[in-house]
Amino acid sequence: MSGETARFDDLSASEETSAGGGSADLGYTSVGESSSAGGENPGSTGVSPLSGETSGRADESSRGGDSPALTSESPLSGDAADLASVSPLNGDASEPGEVSPVNGGATSSGVSPSNGETLEPTRVSPLSGETSGVADESLRDGDAAALTSESPLDGDELQPSGREGSAGQGFLARNRRVVVALAAAVVVVAALVVAVQVLPGGGAGDANSGNVAATSSLVPGTSKTAAPASVVPTQPGVPRAGEFGAWASRTSQWLDIPLRAMNGYAQATVTLGKEQPGCHLSWITLAAIGKIASDHGRAQGNRVGENGTLAKPLGTVEVFDFYHRPVSTPGAAGPLQLSPAVWSKWQRSASGGKPDIQNIDDSALTAGRALCANGRDLATDWWNGVATLEPAPVVLHRTLATTNVYGTVGQSDQPPNPAVLTAVDFAIDQIGLPYVWGGNGTRDADPGFDCSGLTTAAYASADIKLMRTADTQFRSVAHVSEPQLGDLIFYGEPASTIHHVGIYIGNQQMIDAPQTGQAVQVHPYRKPGDDYAGAGRPTA
Repeated sequence: MSGETARFDDLSASEETSAGGGSADLGYTSVGESSSAGGENPGSTGVSPLSGETSGRADESSRGGDSPALTSESPLSGDAADLASVSPLNGDASEPGEVSPVNGGATSSGVSPSNGETLEPTRVSPLSGETSGVADESLRDGDAAALTSESPLDGDELQPSGREGSAGQGFLARNRRVVVALAAAVVVVAALVVAVQVLPGGGAGDANSGNVAATSSLVPGTSKTAAPASVVPTQPGVPRAGEFGAWASRTSQWLDIPLRAMNGYAQATVTLGKEQPGCHLSWITLAAIGKIASDHGRAQGNRVGENGTLAKPLGTVEVFDFYHRPVSTPGAAGPLQLSPAVWSKWQRSASGGKPDIQNIDDSALTAGRALCANGRDLATDWWNGVATLEPAPVVLHRTLATTNVYGTVGQSDQPPNPAVLTAVDFAIDQIGLPYVWGGNGTRDADPGFDCSGLTTAAYASADIKLMRTADTQFRSVAHVSEPQLGDLIFYGEPASTIHHVGIYIGNQQMIDAPQTGQAVQVHPYRKPGDDYAGAGRPTA
């Protein structure tokens, strides 16, 4: 742990060094400072899930590589956070305060508030699921550590010494305070979403460049912050007109997108590419929205017919946050779950007839028009564009992660392993759940995950059994020199102990459960000076 002891009850605002670097958090209300994988503590946004009040602690960084910091505003109230941007495609060095996830450039850390309180964790055994009330008890498999300053065997984070309380009290404290404050890793996708566009007319484009940046979450009726500094990515176009059919068929199969839905997303992209080329709409944005909204029209046993219309009308698909509170937009309908306000203002028929919200072509085109409204360039304002369709942070960040995966697969010449996509999809579905020491994600008494609990559950969903701790996973999977989609990312000392693990989702990003006080989240996986130990492939 970089020679430093880790303590969650240290409320100083000083920064330490982490395994993957600083990441803007998907944090919960205030948690005291700790040392994470390489010593640096991820900051958390101090927002009360019930009152919406913000807290006030200096920002720290987390282990997944430098990523933008949150401002003192509450992302749940819709105030946008100040995000630095990166180039995920060409690795060009960023301006000060930015990071290129390809070349590992460093970023400046921002300030994230907190009220200085520490969470009282539930001490859970990853073997039995039982909670422990003994302050210095160390669990035998190493996935959870004693409440001391020693490093846990697995590295799933240390619990606060000096913050005793029963397991029940800890869980209640978390329920009162923990909040999904999702306003973080959007910057690494802003470039990707314009890099895999279907070009107007189906032509293959040159590697044109454009400014890429993004802002954070926006709830209607609130102001937004200025876009951060930008970087220049490449923008390859796909596909040529004569290649479109084969491309759509192949890509839809690889990503488990119904071909009829895929054609709807691509058609809308081509149409708006001709009408509003400055918008830089990408099919992966529309497809990711459709995936999170209704699983491309398959929610509630539905399907997209040959004419593009759902077999039966689809009303609002309920989406719930961690507290099982509905966050879906009332009255939303159709395969892209468009709100009444969006549909009323931007509806348009792709065929020239009467617009139908239950039709994938009309819904995709309408969504695209809303995304590109008022001259918006998604190369610089992707986040706010997507937020006009669905402002709920959990939905936004799952869309963000899905866009990342679709872009990664969409640019590949090789099909992804179906088991890998299953595991990655599972991990995306967990975004926003809290880090729980020894957690296995069974909700109720075990509502979240620790790092290896997440990876174990993700691959279990694909019928692949992993060992339960980060260290045993590292020593039981095939090692690879460069990670690919679905590979496990490890931190620690290979000769002694591996203490953290996440799932690589492409584009230099990972999904992990970082530490107490933070949500399952997406962030870059590397940073200069981290203790990255390598990658492993569970499917090898």
